[in-house]
Amino acid sequence: MVERLWDCPWLSTVVVGLTAMVVTSMGCTVSSQSECGSDQDCASDEYCLEGGGMMVRDGICVARDAGEAADVDTCPDGETDCQGVCVDVDTDIDHCGQCNRSCSTEVSGADPVCEDGRCNPECIVDEQTLCLDFAICTDLDSDDEHCGDCGRSCDDTETCDGGECVCDEACCVDDDCPHEMLCQDNSCMCIGDSNCAEGDVCEPGDQVCVDCLDDEQCPEHEYCESGDCRRLAPFVYTASGDNTVRKIDAAGDEVWSYDEHDDVVRDVAVDPDKNVYSASDDGTVHKINADGSDEWIFDEHDDAVRGIDVDTDGHIYSASDDGTVRKIDADGTGQWTSQELTGSLNSVEVGTDGRIFAGDSLGSVYRLSSDGSNVFDFDVSMAVDAVAAGDDDLFIGQSLALRSIDTGGDENWQRNTNTRVRDVAVDDQQQVWFAPGEDLVRRVDTDNSNPWQFDDGANARSVAVDPEGNAYFGEIVSGEHRLQRVDANGEPAWSFDDHQDIIHAVAVDPGRYPMFSEHW
Repeated sequence: MVERLWDCPWLSTVVVGLTAMVVTSMGCTVSSQSECGSDQDCASDEYCLEGGGMMVRDGICVARDAGEAADVDTCPDGETDCQGVCVDVDTDIDHCGQCNRSCSTEVSGADPVCEDGRCNPECIVDEQTLCLDFAICTDLDSDDEHCGDCGRSCDDTETCDGGECVCDEACCVDDDCPHEMLCQDNSCMCIGDSNCAEGDVCEPGDQVCVDCLDDEQCPEHEYCESGDCRRLAPFVYTASGDNTVRKIDAAGDEVWSYDEHDDVVRDVAVDPDKNVYSASDDGTVHKINADGSDEWIFDEHDDAVRGIDVDTDGHIYSASDDGTVRKIDADGTGQWTSQELTGSLNSVEVGTDGRIFAGDSLGSVYRLSSDGSNVFDFDVSMAVDAVAAGDDDLFIGQSLALRSIDTGGDENWQRNTNTRVRDVAVDDQQQVWFAPGEDLVRRVDTDNSNPWQFDDGANARSVAVDPEGNAYFGEIVSGEHRLQRVDANGEPAWSFDDHQDIIHAVAVDPGRYPMFSEHW
């Protein structure tokens, strides 16, 4: 047992085994007791310092500073005299559980708290959890080093989300990949089509699943670009009294202008390969390549050619003031000539089922067979300016009316107008668009219901509609000639105004679309 100890305020331990003379000469205060369990075990001018040093297992009595003589009878119940100060060792952070035991403040993000005589740091932020072994308060829902539990760290390729380590790359294991794709170098890759979703294919170069490798793998009306099946944005073609055909892109910008005709261009049509066919008052039909160069000229008509159409097999049909319809093959060779019909022909239409219709200046509509012979004619009394075929019926534009007849030649209905209906088109939804020569364009369902009109103050002379429901009008406004594009709700998108004369016809590039309608 140690018989005498010294209190050295500048030392963190009590030195044992030195002589009193030496310790006193070093400025230490001599204590009278060797060990203690509480202040009551010490002299009145001393207090019990528990755990008193490296070589003393129990408490030791240490002299109080001058003026701090204890009076243990002065502390109320529940408090302890610590060096002359009464404290609640259950809650005091400087005397927690016993005198002079200070609670540490070294836990990051925590305040020191003494609770029931024990130091329990408390996190400042309510959502955080105390990880005492790591001296930190943290959010276990998002800390990559303490994810869901203290000390549970995520891998380098993972991040903590909701207390779970989740892959932070495209993939970490095969199960992270969709379908049957494989995870290689943190990327989902395919080896063959079997690794892809149904309908997709494996692109062998980058080993990724794509919609398509070529157009044939896309649905009808779409094409393949960079592995994606895309809806074709159509080009628009115009035929004008300034003797030109224009190709205009989906943004309203001119791609090219074709000026090889010697007279007014009355009509234009385009096939799925983007070859363009034009009919002119100069009595010729021109085939124009997709780049705007001429391919051939057909000149066997005896008068102005006012109507043109092309079927799904690439055969061209022309209607002329000479009273005939001609069938022309893809290389420009005439195949047949219809019997001479009554009057000058203003229009020709080939339906999606191969039916051929023509309208003349004397008020007759003709249906022709595949060899050019007449199947029937229907008298509408006034000149026929335009014909357009729907799935079941034919729609006729003429002076003061839009009319519908069925495939047998019987009339369905008639809608009267104030002026001449110069153009008619049928859209993908089987709605009929027509240009009545007034300051508007109109639309009705094929049964003549749900009328709608677009009025922009311009005199509409021609109309076409693309498969997305966008409409294109050839108009005259304040003496200027323009092509206007509007959406299905009548909201204008753009206008093209480089033509110097009337736009007699508009056609939309069908691309891979079905040829719903042709426009005159």
